[in-house]
Amino acid sequence: MLTITAILTEKKNKTDKDYHLVLKDTKNDTVTIVAEIPSLECIEAKPDPLKTMITKVPEDFDNWPSRQTNKKKFNQKIRVMGIGFFDHVHVAKSESPNGIELHPVIKIKFLN
Repeated sequence: MLTITAILTEKKNKTDKDYHLVLKDTKNDTVTIVAEIPSLECIEAKPDPLKTMITKVPEDFDNWPSRQTNKKKFNQKIRVMGIGFFDHVHVAKSESPNGIELHPVIKIKFLN
């Protein structure tokens, strides 16, 4: 489990209905990582309590008062907890150089 505090800069809706959140380091804007909130369809077979934790995250994100339905760019400090996962490097500007992601995010908190 990893917990990081970072700046949420962007949300990308993927074709698999997951949310990819682009997070940047609070002290160095060139250091980024992707945190992935999986679609509820993808977690049906997951065991509890993991399933319950993952299910709450998209709800928390969608109910975040500063979020607007179509908004994709942000500048919001957040704390996320998730499972570190090495994905293949996609050559996307927002991913970490070694391909590590937080996937799935199991907790999200919007900070002041």
